[in-house]
Order: sequence, then C-alpha cells, then structure tokens
Amino acid sequence: MRAFAVSSAAFWILTIVFVFMLLYVNSLATRWIIIVVYLVITTLCNVAASLYIYANIHDAQIVLRLVKSVLQNKEPEIPHNIWQKHLKLIANMIYSQAKKVQDEKNLIRLKQQKKIEEQKELLLSKQVLANNLNHEIKTPIGIIQGYIDTLIDHDDEIPPEMRRQFLRKCLDNTQRLQNIAYNISLITRIENGREAIQMYSVNLTEEVSSIADDLTPILEKHSIRFINRLPDTMIVHSNKNVIYGIFSNLIKNAAFYSGGTTIVVEIIDRKHLSFHDNGKGVAPEYLQKIFERFYRIDLDKKRNLSSSGLGLSIVKESVELCGWKISAHNYQNGGLQFIITL
Repeated sequence: MRAFAVSSAAFWILTIVFVFMLLYVNSLATRWIIIVVYLVITTLCNVAASLYIYANIHDAQIVLRLVKSVLQNKEPEIPHNIWQKHLKLIANMIYSQAKKVQDEKNLIRLKQQKKIEEQKELLLSKQVLANNLNHEIKTPIGIIQGYIDTLIDHDDEIPPEMRRQFLRKCLDNTQRLQNIAYNISLITRIENGREAIQMYSVNLTEEVSSIADDLTPILEKHSIRFINRLPDTMIVHSNKNVIYGIFSNLIKNAAFYSGGTTIVVEIIDRKHLSFHDNGKGVAPEYLQKIFERFYRIDLDKKRNLSSSGLGLSIVKESVELCGWKISAHNYQNGGLQFIITL
C-alpha cells in the first residue's frame, strides 16, 4: 500500500512539473520531447501500478484459498508464488499452524483407527478362543459322560478292574478340563490386564529353580532331570506370575512330549536364553505352528489327553508381555530348543 501511495504521489508531481515546463518552454521541439518523455514515464508508472495491483490480487487469492481450506478442515496446500513479502509471511504462518493442526488430527485419527482394529482383533480372537474352547470341552465331557453312563447302566456286569479303568479315564479327562480352565483363566488375565500387570526386578535364576521344585512330581513321573545352568543372580524386568507361566508350561511341555531324559536352561549370551531338552524334537513343518492356540501335533493328541493345546501359546504371550521374543528350533544334539531374546 505504501508503494502504491508513493507511485501515485510521484505521478502527480511529475504531472505538475510537466505542466509548468510546457508553460515556460517556447521551443516547439523541446515541448515535443517533454511530451514524449512524460508519456513514456506515465506509461511505465501505469504498468508498474497495474502489476502491483495484480500481484496483490493474486497473492490475496492464494491466502484466501488457504484460509478457506483451513476453515473446511482440508489438507492445506503449500503457498507457492506469493510476491508480496508481508502476504507471504502471513500465508506461511497460516500454513504452518494449519499443517500442525492437521497432522495432530491425522495422528489422533490413526490412533483411533489402530485402537478400533486392535479391539476388532481382540474380539475376533475371543470368538475363535470361545469356539475352540467349546470344541475342546465337548470331548472330555463326552468321554466322562460315556463312562459314567456305562457304569450306571451296567453296574452289575462290569468287573472291578474294568471299573477302575473307567474311573481312571474319567479322572484323566477331569484333569484335562481342569487344565483347560486354568489356561483359559491365565490367557484372559494376560489379554485383559496387560497394562495392569506390574513389572519389577526379578531374579530369574531363583524363580526358575522354584518352578522346577514345584514340578518335581511331574519330572519324576516322566523320569526327566532338570538342570539350571543360569548364573546365581540373573536380574530381569518382569513379573513372578508371568515368569511362572512361561517356565512351568515349558517344563510341562518337555515332560509330556519330548520323550527325553534331560531339560537344560542356560544363557547363550547377555541377551539370549536357551531352554532345551534331549528328546525327539519336532518336525520342521510344525515348528511355526506350535505357538498357536489349541494346536497339537496328532501324535501328542493320541498320547496325552490331558493337554489343552494352550501351554505354548501362553508361553509366547507371556514372553511378549515382558517385551521379549521367543522362537522354537530343533536342538543341534537332538531335542527341541526354545530361545528367548530378552
């Protein structure tokens, strides 16, 4: 605006000077030269003024479009080709603030979308869990009901030895139901209480030894020796209940299915822990599936009816709850090895 006022003042001053020069100059040639110079200068002034007005209109339109996009909550465009310095400064300030607000909105939208997807995934997971649980529970209940019906309907015809065998089958399947209920309870606590589970410093060596002592009857029943080669003090950031869920399931899995005689827990390096047995291992095609819920190798299904198919899935979820990772491999000297990355 100041430039426009200056150019207007210069124009009128030039006009006044031109009039006085025409009045006081007597030479015709000189008058024509003055007229031509005046026309050239006024033409240049008009062109400059027109360009200035066009530049202002052009820049103002860009700023107005930017403001309009901000008011409509649209993604703001970078203000290009603004000639006026003050308008360019205003446009850049508007763009920066609008971009910041838009980025914050996009971030909130992404977080909300991620939360919705997590909720959908959790709901789907619970539906799958419920369906599989329904299937898993039906089998032992049907077996128990069958044996009890037989005992009731043919009470006088069944010899004592067969009666004990039937009752033993009922007891085994009752144990299977108990294991399923315990594991489902543990999975539910993990899924619903990830943020509520308090993490603190735990001496892993002591906890593993304590768990092995608790499971001594199972180890002795399957003639398996447990060897703890962890250092006397190994502090990790975890939770005692979570640690129990990890190693109790690993030990029971090795006892029930490995067919070996030894279980060893040791450190590979500062960040990796090894849990392995000297049993028969697992076929390579099953290694990527053993952490899936309710997944059991066909041979194991036939050999151990007390299995719920949830033990290793609990191990994986508990390990991830601590921020760790776990992978399964066939051990180089035979048997199955789990490597936990701390």
